[in-house]
Amino acid sequence: MQRFFRVKNIEMNIALIVVLILLGIVCIILELLVLPGGITGIIGVMMMTGGVVGAYVSRGHVAGNITLLITLLVFLVSVFFVLQSKTWKKLMLKTKIESKMNEIDTNKIQVGMTGITLSRLAPMGKAKINGEIVEVTSPIGFIDEHITIEVVKIEGNKIIIKTEK
Repeated sequence: MQRFFRVKNIEMNIALIVVLILLGIVCIILELLVLPGGITGIIGVMMMTGGVVGAYVSRGHVAGNITLLITLLVFLVSVFFVLQSKTWKKLMLKTKIESKMNEIDTNKIQVGMTGITLSRLAPMGKAKINGEIVEVTSPIGFIDEHITIEVVKIEGNKIIIKTEK
């Protein structure tokens, strides 16, 4: 009877070692791909280390060395295949941004033209100048909507205005 429990105990230790190592690998892979932040990776490393140390303690240094080598091999192979897997490509964001910044047509909007604010400028907002709705900037601060404005300067994609007096 004593021999039966001893064999069962040994199998349990081996099973526990394997489960710890596999859960550690899963935690590290989750850390790399899904849950960045460190906690999952630390838990994974601790589980893998616990499994390998458990193999050294309960099985001896030869079994511990073999467990360590197999753990490293399984870890590297699993990370390689997970990173090569097309499953992760389905989860990746593939949206291409093809829009451009607000480009100002200097033939339609020029310095000195007047318009009207469509929204409150705080200090940026929308205005209608020469029939075009554009984003404008006020260096003087807040300007209410429906106020007549004048284009003072065009810097790249910024239209700087002032209130018309």
